[in-house]
Amino acid sequence: MNPDYADWLNPMLVKELRQGLRKSVFVSVFLLVQIAMVILIGFRMLSAASGADQMVGGFLDGVLWTGLGLALLIIMPMRGLASITEEQKANTLDLVQMTRMGSTGIVLGKWVAVMSQSLLIAVAVLPYAVLRYFFGGVDVVENLITLTAMILGSAAATALCLWLSTMPAAARGIGVGLALYLIPSLLVGSRIAPMFGVSSVANGSVFVWIYATIMMTVFLLELAASRIAPIAENHATRIRLIAVVGVAVAIIGHAFDAREWAAPGLLLLIWASFEALTE
Repeated sequence: MNPDYADWLNPMLVKELRQGLRKSVFVSVFLLVQIAMVILIGFRMLSAASGADQMVGGFLDGVLWTGLGLALLIIMPMRGLASITEEQKANTLDLVQMTRMGSTGIVLGKWVAVMSQSLLIAVAVLPYAVLRYFFGGVDVVENLITLTAMILGSAAATALCLWLSTMPAAARGIGVGLALYLIPSLLVGSRIAPMFGVSSVANGSVFVWIYATIMMTVFLLELAASRIAPIAENHATRIRLIAVVGVAVAIIGHAFDAREWAAPGLLLLIWASFEALTE
């Protein structure tokens, strides 16, 4: 009998995928998204036949992107909140670390598992997004950019939840509260902003958003790995190198009068400095 997964895959990724795809949270979200898409397309067809397509279509599009945003930016990332904690309670984390898999492999495997499930939900929406094009008044390119921004935001939010899962319960509660406030705020000025009624800014902000989410995702994953790593593993150098890259990009951006590129680097510098002082 052939194995379900290739032997070269991260064992933690295989384990998390086997368990995650069977959990009721993922199954419920996936089915709800499919049911919602069918209902929305049905209403769109009825509104097109009745002549009220423009008004009803705008409302249904808002419901579509809001629901998808909740699934990709909040529900799925929050599955990582108890990921490391469950391993620590079951006393399996030390056993895994005795193998060749380091702390980075553990964290990365869990992150890829959650993101794979989020991508399944995002890909399942694509046929409905394309179908909406035939009703008219839909910019497919803009919708794909919005979906891409949501996926990038989901990647950063998942990394944040994995890092929070290495913290005490009180810190996790505070972190979740701040994330629920900051994530919508960070979306202002991005391609997702029109969904919240905020006008879109220049196209240059899209590249800033991509750069910021990638840097924060890598930084948070490295922080999470450093929390569970044994003393022999050196994560301090990696964390500081990421901060140095952020500062270098900020300096270059400031030199070319693109100051919006400085914000991610400044945040990484402050955070890395705090980590260095509290090691």
